[in-house]
Amino acid sequence: MITSTENLPKIDIEARERAATFPDGTQRLAVRFVDRVASQGTVLLEIPAPVQINAIEISAEEISADDEHLEVEILAVPEANGKNGSAADHADTLQAMQSWVEKHATQPTLVITFQGVHIFWTTRRVAFLGHPSRLNSIRQALLEASYFELEQRRIEQWAYATWPNAEQDLPSAFEFSEASLEDKQQIQKRFEALLRIRARLSRISLHVYAPHIYPPTLASQIGERLRERTQLAHRHEVLWEQLEVYNEIYEMCAQRVSDYTLTRSANALEWVIIVLLLIQILFSAFDLLTSMGS
Repeated sequence: MITSTENLPKIDIEARERAATFPDGTQRLAVRFVDRVASQGTVLLEIPAPVQINAIEISAEEISADDEHLEVEILAVPEANGKNGSAADHADTLQAMQSWVEKHATQPTLVITFQGVHIFWTTRRVAFLGHPSRLNSIRQALLEASYFELEQRRIEQWAYATWPNAEQDLPSAFEFSEASLEDKQQIQKRFEALLRIRARLSRISLHVYAPHIYPPTLASQIGERLRERTQLAHRHEVLWEQLEVYNEIYEMCAQRVSDYTLTRSANALEWVIIVLLLIQILFSAFDLLTSMGS
């Protein structure tokens, strides 16, 4: 489903974050998701059509919480000496990982443990501990899952912020008048924005409703677990229904605008015809009076 670049250079976490609880080889990866055509720098992950998004590596200093691009930081922690162990064996390390993830978190942290892999996941930060030989495949799966969750979350935020505008435009869906003409361009822009958002949501549907892979792999199970824990499919359905409501409102608005514009044009044409008929009548009357005077 994805292609990746192997043996990529990683960004070591800062010295202040490399506590004694993190074993040697712990690495931090800062990622930004951009359109493929705008991709510059080291490409870490290529998400194919219809999404066509690249994950590119950036320096940690470039990260900002309010950046307009989708971003995620991943902390990859190898198991000490490459040996599998229980949570008790890595208690200090896991606690430090969770603290790092929750440092700037605005949502509860998802904790996933299976097949010896420990994952702490939020939208912006992800930390995981696993066998050194598995780190790359785990990282790729987390990058992919993070992009789709982030993209859906951004669409959700847009949809929630659009409710007041939709309610404001709702009267125009039933009646459109001369006073409403100044809102015509604004309604058109909102309708165009809605169509773009619906297109973005439909692009990620293939991933949201992807069937389980058989035989399962570690990477595929990570993606499946995250889809289930983040309720991605349920949220997608709710979001699609909400956008359907918006679509009905703005389709009705567009119809009313079209009807009003056509009616106004027809009325203007009728008045032109009436004026021309009156002019013709006046000329005919003038000719009649002139002939009678002669």
